[in-house]
Amino acid sequence: MEEILNLLKQLDYKDLIANHILTAAIGTITVYNINTKIQKYKIKKDYNKKTTILKPPKLVLNKDEVENNFDIEQLSEQIRDDLKIFITTIMNRREDFDYIAFLNNLKTLKIKSVNFDRINIIKKLLFKQDSKILGAYSSYNNLIELSKDYNKSVFFHELFHTASSVKTEQNTYIGFAQRPSSIGVGLNEGYTEYLTHKYFYEFEEVRDSCSYLLEQLIAKEIERLVGEKQMEEHYFNANLLGLITELEKYNSYKKIINFIKNLDFLCKYRVNNLVDEDMIINKLNSVSNFLLECKINKELKNNLKSILYTDKAEEIYCCIKYIRHEFSLFIENEEKAKLFENTIISLEALRAIYNYKKISGKTR
Repeated sequence: MEEILNLLKQLDYKDLIANHILTAAIGTITVYNINTKIQKYKIKKDYNKKTTILKPPKLVLNKDEVENNFDIEQLSEQIRDDLKIFITTIMNRREDFDYIAFLNNLKTLKIKSVNFDRINIIKKLLFKQDSKILGAYSSYNNLIELSKDYNKSVFFHELFHTASSVKTEQNTYIGFAQRPSSIGVGLNEGYTEYLTHKYFYEFEEVRDSCSYLLEQLIAKEIERLVGEKQMEEHYFNANLLGLITELEKYNSYKKIINFIKNLDFLCKYRVNNLVDEDMIINKLNSVSNFLLECKINKELKNNLKSILYTDKAEEIYCCIKYIRHEFSLFIENEEKAKLFENTIISLEALRAIYNYKKISGKTR
């Protein structure tokens, strides 16, 4: 602990506070210095706090002539080329979309190279993790910070944050995340990394990236529910409320909020080994059940027949079986992982639930 505190004294606080990196580090040290009972209370309080989902402001293209804070020619050749690749790719992929948030942020975007070595050492000492922070985006300063060990995939990921960030005097909206409430972080990071892979999979550094694997998997399933076009539009408009409205076709508002919070919990606590694995398994199970319920309810709305056809039942069953298998890979205890994977609804039960909902008219 003394070694960690000495390292903290050497950090550049101004930059780290802007990116919430230092806050996370100090918060974790606090957790490690208190007893288990208080720690569980803190986590429960953090998870159960009341959250209000805000409607993002209407996006208007800023037509003011604002000189950019960086001269593109002054950037390294690699960063300059990758920035051009990113802009060209997303603009050409969706010609029917205006990307107002991105165009506004580009006018004042700052990009700089920083040294994350000390904070990465602290991360390794605390969490016994070899993964490193290679980049960060500060919506407050509209600033991308990149490690001196430049990584194309990380740069693209941070540019997606830039492209989906909207700031007002009191709140910040970044894709599917909102601050200061910090709700939606798990879904936002998962979808951001999923988009990075979907748009730029041709690059080896992107293919090799293993960031937010669980969050990616879940975000992908949500996109399948609401549709690619709708999901991307809500993301680039920083419209979490719009996504929730889409999901309300297939589940209740309360369950959707619980799902988003469960994913936030997994994103925040899973990789840092701050909670018992049983708590992680409980959240994984809740997310799995939410996705299953949404898939059944979507089929109910799309299928006017009185029964769930065998092929559709098998399709939903296979999908949930795949999800539970993938989730089980994030459970360290082999026996618990196997039990989680095999605890799955049967085809017969799935069909029975569907038919009951059909008869009762409960489609959410």
